[in-house]
Amino acid sequence: MSSSSPLPRSGWAPLPLDQTRRSHVDDTNLLVRRAADMGRLGAWSWDFGAGRIHCSRESSAILGLRPGRDPTPAQARACFAPEHRRNLLGAFLDCARAGTPFDVEAQVRHPAGARTWVRIIGEPEWNGMGTVVRMQGALQDITPAKRAQEQLLESRRELASLMDNLPGMAYRCSNAPRWPLQFASDRALELTGYRAADLVAGRPAFGDLVHPGDAQRVWDQVQQSVRQHQRFNVTYRIRCRDGREKWVWEQGCGVFDADGTLRFVEGLILDVTFAKRIEAELNALNQTLEDRVRERTAQLESANAELEAFAYSIAHDLRAPMTAMAGFARVLQESLPALEGRSAHYLRRIIGNVAQMSDMTDALLSLARLTGVDVEPAEVDIGELAANALAPLQEQEPQRAIVAAIQPRLRVRGDRRLLQQLLANLVGNAWKFSRTRDVVNIEVGSSGVQDGYRAFFVRDRGVGFDMAHAANLFGAFRRLHGAGEFEGTGIGLALVRKIVQRHGGRVWADAQPGAGATIHFTLPEAAGPPLGRLDVDLQAS
Repeated sequence: MSSSSPLPRSGWAPLPLDQTRRSHVDDTNLLVRRAADMGRLGAWSWDFGAGRIHCSRESSAILGLRPGRDPTPAQARACFAPEHRRNLLGAFLDCARAGTPFDVEAQVRHPAGARTWVRIIGEPEWNGMGTVVRMQGALQDITPAKRAQEQLLESRRELASLMDNLPGMAYRCSNAPRWPLQFASDRALELTGYRAADLVAGRPAFGDLVHPGDAQRVWDQVQQSVRQHQRFNVTYRIRCRDGREKWVWEQGCGVFDADGTLRFVEGLILDVTFAKRIEAELNALNQTLEDRVRERTAQLESANAELEAFAYSIAHDLRAPMTAMAGFARVLQESLPALEGRSAHYLRRIIGNVAQMSDMTDALLSLARLTGVDVEPAEVDIGELAANALAPLQEQEPQRAIVAAIQPRLRVRGDRRLLQQLLANLVGNAWKFSRTRDVVNIEVGSSGVQDGYRAFFVRDRGVGFDMAHAANLFGAFRRLHGAGEFEGTGIGLALVRKIVQRHGGRVWADAQPGAGATIHFTLPEAAGPPLGRLDVDLQAS
């Protein structure tokens, strides 16, 4: 080293460094600077004898200052949000006066209005007389960490609010027989009478609250669901701190690691004591109602049986005198061939009324006998039965023109003999009430299936009737047309209803005066291919 080399103004002589050591120092400084940039970390110092605070390039960037220009204490303080300045000033004064280190957080307010969070760390430096003459420290931008912290706090607030609003106790526990809790929400107190902290501490364990009569069932059901990685639902009883017994409903599931290892069980437990009480009361009420219904049904069945027996007895007992009256009337008519005038009229009236009374008696007997008939189910084609019912009507009145449309394969399961009687009545009515028409139009088909029963219809374009009287249509001896217009006893549709009811179906009507009537009924469906439609035109002149 040359002795003639001048000293620098600072009074310090540069140390001779070889090129390798200088390169190493430069690399180290570069790494430190990069670390400071990535960590948003800068340094600062304040020599009380100087009027400014020295800031590193990183500190200047954090405070929003121009690099290389050290701020005065007032300028540095102005960088911070007003609400944080008093706290910062107090920390600096305590450090300057008493040598108290500080570590505080504050917000920096930038010229554009944006704010960032920073952490300021400061330590004192004393002179030989024990007086603080300098402070130095670090400055770090902690905005990302503060935002994450705020988001975490907000998530915790939301979770706490959610837990408070849940109708029961949320929990997390180990999969062990006494169900040791790792977490329980504050609703534990309302549910069990024990604070959540006490249950988590095992004072007592939640498993100790489970009713002994339900404990094994609960354990078995939970274990089965956990093994199958499925959610479980279980209802059981617990014993509360005050000695009361409650019914609870629990839903939960196992939580597993990526390798399938069970970590814990978590879920929700609700108090369903009130619902269980209502359920028990409803069950008792239903049982009472069922008993009453059975009793009332038995009474009605007995009354119906008595009425049917009474009707059968009357009809049977009336048949003999009616037959005798008819016979004597005919003998009288034959023995008095010259009978004329009012006497002949009265005799004809007697014979006609006796015949009508005999028909009504026969109808009453048919209705009474139907109750005691056993239903013998078999597969039956309604279309075939309709055609069978139509054939004798055409033979009796071959001069009438008829158009009949009968769907094919209208299969049902029922008693063939009873269903033939049903179709005979419905087709017979359609034929009878179309007497005023030039052409008899009769349609028999199905309108669909519901709950195992297929709906059928028999439709005509006859005289129809007013739907205001439909409620009386299926009663015994109920007629919507006068005896002078159309013959009959008024028992046919009552027989139809009885036959349909014996098969578990229902019957109803739809009509319009002058536009015809449609009788609908349902019967048990028989297996078969989908229904098609076939229109058959049968005409006779």
